Amino acid sequence: MAVFTIIIAGLLSYVALSHCQPMVTVEQGTLMGKMESFENDFLGMNKDIDVYLGIPYAEPPVGERRFTPPLRKEPWNEDEIYNATYIRDICMQVGSEAELFSVSEDCLHLNIYAPNPKPSDVPVMVFIYGGSFNTGNGYRGYYDGTALTAIGDVIVVTINYRLSTFGFLTTGDEASPGNYGMLDQVEALRWINANINAFGGDANRITIFGESSGSSAVSAHLFSPLSEPLFQQAILQSGTSLDDWSIHEDLEEQREIAFKIGEEVGCSATSTQDLIACMRQVDAEVLNQASYQFGYYAAICVDNNFIVELPRVSAKNNNFKKCPLITGFNKDEGTYFIMYSFPSSSSSSEAPFVSKERFETELPGILTAYGRYVNDLIEEGFKQVYVDWSKADDPEANYLDEWNNILSDYWFSCPQIYEARLHAMSDVNDVYMFFLTHSPSISFYVEPTWLGATHGEELHFVFGYPFDPSPHLDFHQYPAEEMNLSYQVIKYWTNFAKTGNPNKESSSSPPYNDDRAWPAFTLPGLQYKELAVNLTTGRGLKADECHFWNEYLEQLTTFTADLDETERQWREEFNAWKYADLEEWRDAFAEYKTEVSNKNRKRRSSRNEL
Repeated sequence: MAVFTIIIAGLLSYVALSHCQPMVTVEQGTLMGKMESFENDFLGMNKDIDVYLGIPYAEPPVGERRFTPPLRKEPWNEDEIYNATYIRDICMQVGSEAELFSVSEDCLHLNIYAPNPKPSDVPVMVFIYGGSFNTGNGYRGYYDGTALTAIGDVIVVTINYRLSTFGFLTTGDEASPGNYGMLDQVEALRWINANINAFGGDANRITIFGESSGSSAVSAHLFSPLSEPLFQQAILQSGTSLDDWSIHEDLEEQREIAFKIGEEVGCSATSTQDLIACMRQVDAEVLNQASYQFGYYAAICVDNNFIVELPRVSAKNNNFKKCPLITGFNKDEGTYFIMYSFPSSSSSSEAPFVSKERFETELPGILTAYGRYVNDLIEEGFKQVYVDWSKADDPEANYLDEWNNILSDYWFSCPQIYEARLHAMSDVNDVYMFFLTHSPSISFYVEPTWLGATHGEELHFVFGYPFDPSPHLDFHQYPAEEMNLSYQVIKYWTNFAKTGNPNKESSSSPPYNDDRAWPAFTLPGLQYKELAVNLTTGRGLKADECHFWNEYLEQLTTFTADLDETERQWREEFNAWKYADLEEWRDAFAEYKTEVSNKNRKRRSSRNEL
């Protein structure tokens, strides 16, 4: 009897353990995850979620594997159970996240959030984090997939990929072609395609989505022959590979940078092969710090593997994956970047004052940041489009809005509108555009409430922070209106993952026919959904500004480039004389004529006296 009791107790313990710690078998072996509960009184929801953290999808890219494409993860021992209940190291980087997590090169892991009980063939959403390709990670905090999974009944996957020099250093040749971080993402997608069925997912319904540089990465996958078969839909949140900042065009410059960083770490080579061979032997943290001190800026490049030509070229050639697409951006993207130009305002609720002089001083730097727009005629064109001339004579006028709008449109709005137009002009009918105008009650940047709906703030609503707040935001209590907005955004995103249409939860369900209805972005419709409390619909978003950026500016740049520097300078000086200096010349000439007249009068008077 005692033995029987022990056996029963053991069996009950095993059942309880199996219930709390779910297990799945993938190509590499068995994984043990953990079950968590999603409870929210506002939604009246209490669901269980299976969470698997730190799953390796590739071999560690260390030693001789540094600066090489990822290798498929080999199986572990048959009798070994991989513990996927805790996070692993994040990829090499410097910054706040490196202070929160351990960093190493052994970082190619992914995390899975799946409904419990195990579903059957549900859609899969794969998130790619942002951070300028230099920082970030796919672990819990900002990108916890619990709320998305619970509310949307989908599987959410977040991934790590190599960053900075480890992920993007290129010598422009076969020694180090670059794009290793992008190839990591491709390998992660391959792993997901091969294994997601074990978690109840449908490998034929994969939506990739990302924010900032993660969004640019999603866009780049639309232009990659390697990625084409690995996903079916895409969501772009504030970023596209058509952005200047996401692409390194000058490979010769990147080769020189690689040699300079090599010198910083003691690799004074003369050939690219010797340089990379030496840099593979450098301690990871030494290389990490040297790259940071050098100010290395990571970006995608043409490597003739991941991408074979610049995305802008592919776009014009209609050479990209035609698939359902959500794309959009936030109203005040630029204020995040302006904040760093005014350190005192980064911890203040008061917006900085941008004088006309400061704005005009900053404008050339904004436009030449990526080397495309460099002369006075073009600068004047920007002022014509963006300056509120009704305040131009007011010395107390604040030019913060002008600065914000130029940065927002240059770096985010107009390239994304251009990409949306490309899709709408192709065979894709399911293109949807959003415009976040709601400023959340708590910012990622905490104090500066003047930032408005700035860069990254849509993540509050996409990942459901009002229901499961990020620990980075100190579990802020969101108002009911933001809970409603977040719920609807999650439904939009997960409906799209299920049907390719944010208005329909299933192929048989009717679409929204009230304020929630989100019309497709078409030509000439140009409709978009405003992500705000009232969920209004508009059309022609930034049509004037983006025609300037996407059409007229290219013509203006081409025209002014056709002039040699001497002729352009002559024309500018002639215009200055004609419209500015001429009045001064007339005054001087009038004064001269008066002086001559007076002298002649004196001469006549002297003769008369004689």
